Amino acid sequence: MNVDVAVIPETKKKLKGSTELGKYIMIYEGVSQEKRAAAGIAILIRRNWKNRIHSYEYFNERIIKVRLRTARNYITIIGVYNPGEGKLDECIEFYEHLQNQINKVNPNDYLIIAGDLNARVGNKPIKNVIGKHGEITQNKNGRLLIDFANFNNLKITNSFSLHRNIRKYTWIARGKKA
Repeated sequence: MNVDVAVIPETKKKLKGSTELGKYIMIYEGVSQEKRAAAGIAILIRRNWKNRIHSYEYFNERIIKVRLRTARNYITIIGVYNPGEGKLDECIEFYEHLQNQINKVNPNDYLIIAGDLNARVGNKPIKNVIGKHGEITQNKNGRLLIDFANFNNLKITNSFSLHRNIRKYTWIARGKKA
């Protein structure tokens, strides 16, 4: 596998910390020891990039942040795992917490938000936000993500590249693609 950085949502790990995992350093946060394992977020960074890790910050079991040095600048990666569709209050709270984290990012950093946003944004292009290569369906989480991306001048990048349909969905339940 030739991946330098990966965001892993829904780890269902408990507590928070960092550990070496094969060729990677895993920085993770999950629920407290007393709670049933749920949610959880991790960022894996290739071990030979260890000296590039400037800092990392735990926020909660759905948001974690890592700042990496590059040759000329910094990249801030925020790993996320948004609650599923139908949990509107939790989703709104998630985006409020995510906004707080974005507000703390150095404005000179490159910013990447990656993970599972449980959103379907559709394929109606919105200049500099959504491309024309998304799936047809849009859901409420998708609308929240579009508004969030628009407000923060972010692109929903997977909608700008052409993908085969099988790559647009993460699971199928009862005949419905999601």
